[in-house]
Amino acid sequence: MQQNTFVIGGESKFASKFVERLNKRFGKELQLFISSHKSWDQSADRREDIPSNTDLVLVLKSNCNHSLRNWVRQKATKDNIKFIECSHKTAIAEMDIRHCYQLPMNNDIDTTQEESDLYDIWSSFLGERIFVLPLLGMDDEGIFTGKDAYERMPWVRDGKKRMVAKWDRLWVRYTKESSEKTRNLLHRVASIEGRKATLEPLHLTNKGRSPYYKLIEIFKSFKEGSLGQGQVKMIADQWVRDAYLGSNLRDFQSKSSLGYALKLIFG
Repeated sequence: MQQNTFVIGGESKFASKFVERLNKRFGKELQLFISSHKSWDQSADRREDIPSNTDLVLVLKSNCNHSLRNWVRQKATKDNIKFIECSHKTAIAEMDIRHCYQLPMNNDIDTTQEESDLYDIWSSFLGERIFVLPLLGMDDEGIFTGKDAYERMPWVRDGKKRMVAKWDRLWVRYTKESSEKTRNLLHRVASIEGRKATLEPLHLTNKGRSPYYKLIEIFKSFKEGSLGQGQVKMIADQWVRDAYLGSNLRDFQSKSSLGYALKLIFG
């Protein structure tokens, strides 16, 4: 059975490889044909429709911005088209697709040979403390819920050390905003032990140093064309868009300073 598939998210090269790997796992049971594709950085007009003859909408949830995902979900529901939001891990995505098409389950769900992405590596680094510093695009963004990409990590032109220090202070601020109980606790800690002590829960994740340094290191670690690099590009693109909103423009003296900021943070 061949299904015309509208793939949302990722770059074209990755989407093609992803579907190719899925098709190998399905064999004769099911074959997905990419009839159309929107990459992570493309927008969607509300007046735009899903391409005709589409059988399945497949959203790569770890490599797709929320507005694009929400648009295609609404359109798929309206047009009664199968909609699946899946992991970039082909073994896990296969399970979701099999469930949707009511196909027999495959017991081979080994994902150890799959490519690690930004979210895998970050989750592995923080472990059970992932709630301390969630990334943009995670299912649960914790203290950053409702905050845009630039609000979380604004540009500071006085060097990386001062920039990270500002991000740390913002982390404390947003943590205080998360609940009255947490705010009172941090105020009490600051009054007894000093303001630096309020950063201990954050710095404990990176052996007494801000984990933002590690995050920047991870951003820059991905090779050209990899899934992780695509995800970093998606975050960087959203960061630029948010940076150009409101008074954020005054943070940059020129386009060259914006380019320098992007290279310093995202590589």
